[in-house]
Amino acid sequence: RCVQETGINAEYMGSQDLNNLSIMKTTINNSDKTSLNFAELGNNNNEGIDEPLLKEDEVPDQIDQFNENLLDNVFDPYKTEKKVRRSTAQSREQFNSKNWLSRTFSPLTPGSLRGSIISLSALALGTGTLALPKVATDNGIIIGLIFLIGSAYLAYWSMKVMMHASFIAKEQDYVAVSNKILGSTFKRLSEAVILLVGFGGSINYYITLWKFVTSILQSFDLVFTEDEYLLRLTIILGSTVIVFPSSLPKNLSILHNFIALGVFSVIYIILILVIQTPAYFQENFDINKVNWFSINFKILQGFCVCCFSYGCQVIVFPILLELKSPVQRRILKIFSRSVLTNMTVYSISMVAGFLSFADHAPELVTDRKALGEGSRDITMNIGRIAMVIHLFTSIPLVQLPCKNQLFKIGFLKGKEDNKVLWALVTFFTVYSAAIIAVQFPKFYDVIGLIGGTCCVYMSMTLPGFLSIAISGEKKTSSKNLLTYLFIAFFTIFGLTAAILSFLNGIGVINF
Repeated sequence: RCVQETGINAEYMGSQDLNNLSIMKTTINNSDKTSLNFAELGNNNNEGIDEPLLKEDEVPDQIDQFNENLLDNVFDPYKTEKKVRRSTAQSREQFNSKNWLSRTFSPLTPGSLRGSIISLSALALGTGTLALPKVATDNGIIIGLIFLIGSAYLAYWSMKVMMHASFIAKEQDYVAVSNKILGSTFKRLSEAVILLVGFGGSINYYITLWKFVTSILQSFDLVFTEDEYLLRLTIILGSTVIVFPSSLPKNLSILHNFIALGVFSVIYIILILVIQTPAYFQENFDINKVNWFSINFKILQGFCVCCFSYGCQVIVFPILLELKSPVQRRILKIFSRSVLTNMTVYSISMVAGFLSFADHAPELVTDRKALGEGSRDITMNIGRIAMVIHLFTSIPLVQLPCKNQLFKIGFLKGKEDNKVLWALVTFFTVYSAAIIAVQFPKFYDVIGLIGGTCCVYMSMTLPGFLSIAISGEKKTSSKNLLTYLFIAFFTIFGLTAAILSFLNGIGVINF
């Protein structure tokens, strides 16, 4: 209800419902020390802030009577200079004039609600989706589904907290928000996480690329050597011939056109998995070997793999900046619907894989044995080939934020325009990730490592401390103490999973 120096002007609201513009404008322009009370925005579902930052007795009666529904429809936190020309009544009239079919199947436009939901869902869909059947067979289908639901809630909650924190900090990226609200320690942690996400993600993609190419070669009897290490070395280092020159440009917008191919590939592979489930069920399923519920060390990895699958928090801000009318109600709708969409796709993948393999799902579901003796597995190879093309474009994209972050620290700071340094950093990130992938090719352990560090940090640790900082309550309040407890539990859980994944990946332990 209260307005601070955000540049919001009553003239911008353009509403027929405001009869006293002069009073509102005077109050806004004179409120130099007031703060925006986000707890009053939307449908009272902003749980991050409980205390108003402006005392109730300081609010003029005219503002107290202000239409919250109107404010919810005109408040534009990222583009305060843009005039909002539609009133609530006009918006409702336009919305009601369209039926469900016209709203659902109308063309997608940049910044639209449906377009933002699809973008956020699509960017979360990736290779982690193909590892979910192993979570079910290792830990039991019951545990697997619980993990999927729990990590889905954490993904939604973390994005919601980050949205509230960004409104307060008036910043639009993870590092800036962390620094402004929590200080330099969390700024450095967030920088490290971005580096690890980019670098670790490229290692994961190299390993996945090797597995897909190997499966394609095997299905057509084209494997040129029985030495697995030599084959892996040839495929991964050979792929850098394409990856390195593709990574040199600073603007990789042309590669974003291939994101849709990756989404199509994942959905196509899951569809093939579902169609072939009855045949695999008949061949492999043994009720006596079914793992319904199991508690062991693999449960740590399983949860982190599920967190990794929902790992789209880093790209939330670019999507919000493109969104038309980014009010709280619309943003939360994007978060909830995209997470629900992904959870549905992931559940189908997990259940289909569980029914197909009972107790021995491969790390990547595409590595399963083909149906029929001597089968070329053409249907699955179509998906593999599409994924290979997608991975060639994804490695440069996932490494770009990592390189940009490197040029913000140390002696590289501010030198991103130096073409020689940019080429050297690109060479280092491309080939170091490739060499690590050759030496440590365990796909599932890499996901467990990234999920246990980066994804747990983005899903629980950072949002947890942010929620405490912006809550307006004492740190010793019961709510904040409970939040501290959850932060400690999930952080220790994730770090333990990351350590075990690393030790398992290098062969020190085996579980």
